[in-house]
Amino acid sequence: MGLLTEFPAVWYVALACVLGVAIWGVCARCVYPSPLMAASTGGLVVILYSSASLLAEVPRLPWTYKHIAVTDFIVANGRVDPSIDIYNRWPGFFSGSAFLGEMTGYHNALAYAASAETAFALVNLVLMLAIVRALSDNSRVQWTATLVFVLSNWVNQNYYSPQAFAFTLYLTVCLACFTYLRGTPVTWVAWVEEKLRLLSRGSAPEAHHSPQQPAGPRVITVILAVYAVLVVSHQLSPYLAMLGLVPLFVFGYFRPRLLSLAFVVITLLYLIPNFEFIEEKYGIFSGIDVVSNSSNTPEVQPATDRARLVAYAAPVLSLITGGLAAAGYVKHMLRGQVRITLMVAWLSFAPLLGLLGQSYGGEARFRVYLFALPWLAIGVAWLFWSGPRSRRAMVGAAASLTAMAALFTAAYFYMEATYRVIKEDVVAGQWLDARVREEDLVFETNFFFPLLIGPNYPGYLEWGKNTPLAEIIFDSPDVWAKDVEALADTVRDTDTIYVVFSDTQKRHAVNQYGPKDAQRLFGLERELATAQNAENVFDNGAVRIYRISASP
Repeated sequence: MGLLTEFPAVWYVALACVLGVAIWGVCARCVYPSPLMAASTGGLVVILYSSASLLAEVPRLPWTYKHIAVTDFIVANGRVDPSIDIYNRWPGFFSGSAFLGEMTGYHNALAYAASAETAFALVNLVLMLAIVRALSDNSRVQWTATLVFVLSNWVNQNYYSPQAFAFTLYLTVCLACFTYLRGTPVTWVAWVEEKLRLLSRGSAPEAHHSPQQPAGPRVITVILAVYAVLVVSHQLSPYLAMLGLVPLFVFGYFRPRLLSLAFVVITLLYLIPNFEFIEEKYGIFSGIDVVSNSSNTPEVQPATDRARLVAYAAPVLSLITGGLAAAGYVKHMLRGQVRITLMVAWLSFAPLLGLLGQSYGGEARFRVYLFALPWLAIGVAWLFWSGPRSRRAMVGAAASLTAMAALFTAAYFYMEATYRVIKEDVVAGQWLDARVREEDLVFETNFFFPLLIGPNYPGYLEWGKNTPLAEIIFDSPDVWAKDVEALADTVRDTDTIYVVFSDTQKRHAVNQYGPKDAQRLFGLERELATAQNAENVFDNGAVRIYRISASP
C-alpha cells in the first residue's frame, strides 16, 4: 500500500484542512480573495507533490536517473553526442538543465533533480490559472478548473524529465495563443457556430473575443522560440501539441493562420535528420490499433488484493474527470457559449488522435491524458459554475473535488514501496559508473536499479537497462555462474562481468515472480559468493556487486 498506510494521521488531517479551505473558497457566497485561494491551492500542491520526495534521501523514481546521467554527461563533456542515444538527439531539456546547473554551481543533477516534481507542479499551476483567466472572468470557474487540474493529474510525470519540461512549454504556448492570438473563425466555421447557437437556445449571450490586430513580431517570435525548444526537448509532445493547436489556427480561431505552418515546418525539419534513427530503434508508427496503443502492462503487479483494488483509483479518476467534463461542455454549449466550448472541447479530444499511430512504449495513454487534462478541468468547472451559484452546484463541486482528492491520493502514493529508489542503490550505481570500463558488461535483475546514473553511462547504456539476466534466472531450475558467462557471450565479447544484487530487487522478485521462483535469484548470489572466478567487489549492506572474470 506504499505510503497510504505509512503517513501519520496528522498528514491526512492537514490535507483535509487545506482542501476544505480551497473548496469552501470557491463555493462561498463571495469567492475568497486570490491571495487566499493561491495559498490554499499552492499548499495543496506542496502537500500532494512534495510529501513523498521529502521522505526520500535521493530522487525517488527510478526513471529519473537516466535523465540525471544525460545531464551529467553534457556537463562533463561540454557537448551532446547524437550517436549515443535518443536523449542526445532531443537535448533541449538536458542542455538547458546542464547550463543552469553550471551557472548556479550544481555540477551534478542529482543535487537538484528531486525538487523538479514540486517545481513543475507549481509552475503548471500558475500557467493553468492564467489560461483559465484568459478564457473566463468567472473566478469560480478559474479556481475550480485549477483545483481539478491539480487533483486529477495522477500520471506523475512532473519528475525530472524532458516530458515534464515539454508539457510546461505546451501550456506556455497555449497561454500565449489564448491571450494574444484569438480571432474570428473562417466564414463557414462561423456559420456552423451560429447554427449550433440557434439549436442551443442559450439564455446567456456569448462573450465573443473581438479580433485583435495581428500579433506583434515580438509575440510571434517568443511563441516560435518556446515551441522550438519544445520540439528539441521531447519526441512525442510536439505532435500532441500540433494535433490540438494546428486545426484551431487553420479554422481561424487563432491568427495569424500561417503560424500553424511554422509549427509543422519546425517539427518536421527536426524530425527529418532523426527519422532513420527513430525508425530503426523504435519505429515511427505502432499501427492504428487504438486499444493496443493505449494499453500498458506494469512491470510490477500489486502484491495484495487490497493494493490491486487501490490500483483502480487512477482509471476511475480519469473516467470521472472525463465524464464531468463532457457534461460541462454540453451545459456550456446549451447556454449559448458555442465558440469557446468548441475550442476547449477540441483541445481535450485532439490528444486521443495520437493513439492512432504510436504507443510510445506503452506510455502514450499517459501523455494523452496529461495533454487533455487542462481542458477537461475547464469542462468540469463549467459544469458547476456556468449558471448562477446554487446549492446543487455547491454540493456537486464539493463532492467531486473531495472524491478527486481521495482518488488522487490513492493513485499517487500506493506504489511508492515498489518504485522508490533507496540511497544505497544510488551509491552502488555511482560506484559502478566510476569504475566500469566500456568493454565491461553489467547485469542487474532489478527492474529499477539506477544503473544509468552518471556521465560515463554511454559505455554500458546498451546493456544497462533491464538486461536479460532475468531470462536465465526465472526460466531455469538451477542457475550458476557459468550460465551468466554463457549469456554474456551472446551479448558481447568481454573479460569482466559485473552482477548486481540488491535487497530492493529481491523484494521485487518475490512480488513479481513469487517466493519459489525468486529463490533462484538468491541461489545465484550464494553460488557467486563461493565461485572461484567471482569476487565480491562492493557491499554497502543493501547492495552487493560481484565481478566475474570470464573463463578463457
